[in-house]
Amino acid sequence: MFKDLKSLKLNKFEKIVTLSLLFAPFTSLRFNKVGVVELCCLLLFFKVLKLKKIKKWHSKFLFSRFWIAYIGICLFGFIYNVVFLKHSTGTIKGFFFDLVAYLFVFIICFSLEYLIFLKKIDPLKILKYAFLCLSIIMGVLYVLSFFTTSLLGIPLLYSGYFAPLADNLHQVCMVLVPMPFLGLLMLSKIRTKKSKLLVIAFIILNYIMAVSTGASKANISFVVGSVTLLGLWFYNKIQIRNRVHLISIFFGFILLLVIVYYNELLSLGIGFFNDNDGGEGRQNLYKKALVLIMDSPVLGHGSGSHIWSNGMFYDAHQTFLTILLQTGIIGALLFASLLYKIGVKLLNTPIVSAGFMTIVVYIMGGDILRRVPIWIFLVLFYYSCSTIRVKSFRKNKLVFKKIKNDSKKDYNII
Repeated sequence: MFKDLKSLKLNKFEKIVTLSLLFAPFTSLRFNKVGVVELCCLLLFFKVLKLKKIKKWHSKFLFSRFWIAYIGICLFGFIYNVVFLKHSTGTIKGFFFDLVAYLFVFIICFSLEYLIFLKKIDPLKILKYAFLCLSIIMGVLYVLSFFTTSLLGIPLLYSGYFAPLADNLHQVCMVLVPMPFLGLLMLSKIRTKKSKLLVIAFIILNYIMAVSTGASKANISFVVGSVTLLGLWFYNKIQIRNRVHLISIFFGFILLLVIVYYNELLSLGIGFFNDNDGGEGRQNLYKKALVLIMDSPVLGHGSGSHIWSNGMFYDAHQTFLTILLQTGIIGALLFASLLYKIGVKLLNTPIVSAGFMTIVVYIMGGDILRRVPIWIFLVLFYYSCSTIRVKSFRKNKLVFKKIKNDSKKDYNII
């Protein structure tokens, strides 16, 4: 059936990355915070250290450069917190826990970028293979969840919702939400009808499974991703001289809606937030986080949890609030710059952009800093657009555009 997919044969590096993605949702399988994902990432890092050196990699690797800067600011923020604020928030244990987690994310980002620059791995191939394997594995677990609530003593459900072998439903949902868009990407690359039908079935299945987790972000992610896909498809279809007018009209329309329906939109947003904020837990955390941010707005308080509540320190559970707490305005600007660069790079690949936007939803509604699978997806999304061919609708011709690459000259059809 999958004659189109013979090209998906993976090398040893690609197998390790794919394996880490396949085990990413199943956090209950870890032992003392260490599981297959962590072991795969360490194995990949040690293999990378044996490869030939890349000169000035720190200026070429987008994600590695961000994490070097972020971890550095965390250290300065911690020193400021201890020396000038008398360590008013956080603990030494919390500081080291987050710091080690961030170092681990840096290691995997560095390893992936290193291998991509050496042409040792193909990001698009890994994404396709991960889509197929995850769809099958999660599909089997989804069917089992109708007949049993656990597998070998490990729960398949979380508070009645589908979250197999995971400690939290979001750990499953955040991996599932990009899957339908990866399926669309794969659908555009295969030819046989049987293969297409199977991929379509997997797309629908992934959507159903993501919604079955009970996470409100699942539906929001699909709506945002779909709007992005349609918007960028139309944006890339029209001629360049008309794009400025299109963007102006779009944002003008949004601004008009906000001005005319400001009170209604505000009430709707607050109502939605309150409906999905059980016991006002997040609301209280957000309020306390905003107060703490003002104590050290430039450098933050360093890595770790800083919000005191119910006798212990808690995370902010929102990416930008966590960044502002830990690294202040400097860290927030670095992260915003990273997202901007990713978004700009993916403008010519609407399907991948849609997958990226599902992650943005989780960035705005949760904390992704320590989530290794999310960073693997971000790195693969960012570098996959250099190997994706997208038809240009200008005069119905294929146009070659030079892609800037610091390691080798590369050309892409857009």
